[in-house]
Formats: sequence, structure tokens, C-alpha cells
Amino acid sequence: MARIVAGIFLSLVWIGAFCCPVQSLAETNVSGMINQHVQWIPANSPYVIQADTIISKEATLTIMPGVFVRFLKNCDLIVKGGLKASGATLDGCKDVYNYEDLKMDTESDCILTGCVLTDLNLQVCSSAVKVSHCLIMNRNGSGITIGRGSYPIIQWNDFRENSYYAVYSEVETVIDLPHNYWGDPGGPSISGTGIGERINGKMNFSPFETLEINEFVRLIDIGLNTDTAEPGGRIAFEYEIGNYSSRDQEIILGATIIRPSSAPLNDKAHDIRLTIKPGTNSQSRSFDIPLHSPDGLYDVLWGVMDEKMSRYHGFIRLPGMFEIRSK
Repeated sequence: MARIVAGIFLSLVWIGAFCCPVQSLAETNVSGMINQHVQWIPANSPYVIQADTIISKEATLTIMPGVFVRFLKNCDLIVKGGLKASGATLDGCKDVYNYEDLKMDTESDCILTGCVLTDLNLQVCSSAVKVSHCLIMNRNGSGITIGRGSYPIIQWNDFRENSYYAVYSEVETVIDLPHNYWGDPGGPSISGTGIGERINGKMNFSPFETLEINEFVRLIDIGLNTDTAEPGGRIAFEYEIGNYSSRDQEIILGATIIRPSSAPLNDKAHDIRLTIKPGTNSQSRSFDIPLHSPDGLYDVLWGVMDEKMSRYHGFIRLPGMFEIRSK
């Protein structure tokens, strides 16, 4: 059962065969009208669409990398104005008896880049829409439905496990959908000649990619087993990681605490290199606080890096949430 402790959301997360208390931020609930320019950031993630939410014609919603957006049952995000999302995860409900939609209205201006969209139907009714380097996986229906008179740019995406059509087009003329991976080296099926994801409508899907294009590893949620420790103590960082690729991924779990205008405190000895399987993975790592660390409030940083430590799959920094306090 969740409860509030010192202003931090306390929940239970399964780590292996054990259930451990984990502190993380409370979710941000969303519904109704968005009438001004708004930015959704990782520190307030996850954002939960609790009822139909409308972005007005005068507003633009920007969703920053690392943000997780969860749609409750039969709730929609309707874009009449602008939507810009990069490196975010938008997740519907995996339930065949409900449908969650991201609706892009006729005058909307939308750009989705490097996003993971699961169990969510994209309804595109505007030509000012670009979807690229995304994962489209709707196990409740079609991945993307293109309305009449709409000519969006849809390219360099991975389509996988869409239960109806990967793309369903109502456009009366041929629409170009180049450089997408359709779940099989032979291309899409039905309108296509391969055995991959099904498509329906007048489409030119060539050239298509024969291998998965993108790696989709996301830091979904984070936690800390305590908000106070003494110098020389040990704490535990918690990570909930989504591997949305169809293959195993090698990652490294990094952790840092830092005071403003001070050098960061790291514990590289406990950085963990591991392989995660497709799906949701809960992981934990230790962090030893240096013995002579000064007392005070610290920012806490969680990082999920690739196996070469050349880039971050996910990075979240929460300001002032941890205190080092001598006895």
C-alpha cells in the first residue's frame, strides 16, 4: 500500500524474489484542458492521463526525454494545437477491451522522435505530423490510423506486435511510408508482399528496412531505500527499466549524489554491468557514501548507460531529496 513519507512517494517494488520499500516521486495526474505552453519533465514523471485531455489550439505540450506517460483505461490525449515529444514513453493499457488514443486533430502540429508508444492508437488527421525513430506497438488494435486528406511523415520507425494493422490508411491516394521496419526482413504483409506487420490502404512502403532500426531502453521509474544516511553508510538505488527491443540489451547502472557547487560523489565500485531481457526489469545497486562526506542536502542522480558508457538510455536527477547527517 502506498503512503506519503516526508513528501516522497513510498511504494513497493519487486526486486528479484524480494519486495523492497522504495522511495520515488509521486505521479503527476493530468486531465481536462491544456490552454498554455507546458513542458513535462522527468522529475515529475510519470504523468498519468486520468481522463480525456485536450491540448488547445493556442497551446503546445513539450514532453522531454525520459518522461513516462501512462494512459488510464479508455482515456485519450487529443491534440488540437502542438505536441513535441522526444525520447519519451507513452503507454496505454494492455487490455483488449479498452482503447487509448493519441489523437492529432486536423490543425495540429506534432513531432514525435525517438519515442516508445505501446498499446496506444495514433489517430493522425493532420499533414503537419512527423513520426520518426519511434517504436509503434499496439497490442489492442492498429498502431497508426491515417485519416482522409492527411499526409504525415512516418519514417525510420519500428513496428511490432500490432494486433490489427501497423498502419491503416483512409487516404484515397498513395501515401509514402519509407524506411520503416515492419517486424520482418521481408517487409509488411496484406498490402505488402512480406510476412511482417499488416498494413491496409494505398501506401508506398519501399524502401523498407530489413532489421530493427532503433534500440529502445527506457528508465521508467526510480527509487531510493532511504532519504537520510550518515557518512560511511550504504544506501540502495532502485531502477525500473523497460527494454522495448526484441533482443537482450547490455546496460550499466550508474549513480551519483551531489551538492550544489561541489564535486559529485560516485561509487564506481558498485556500478553494475548487466544484461536485461525484453520487457520490464527491476534492478537494484548499492552505493557507499564516502566516510568524510559533509553533512547537508544532496541531489540524487540515476543513470542507465549503454555497455560502452558512450550514451545514456535514461537519466533522472532529483534535487535535494537526500540528506547526509552525522550522528
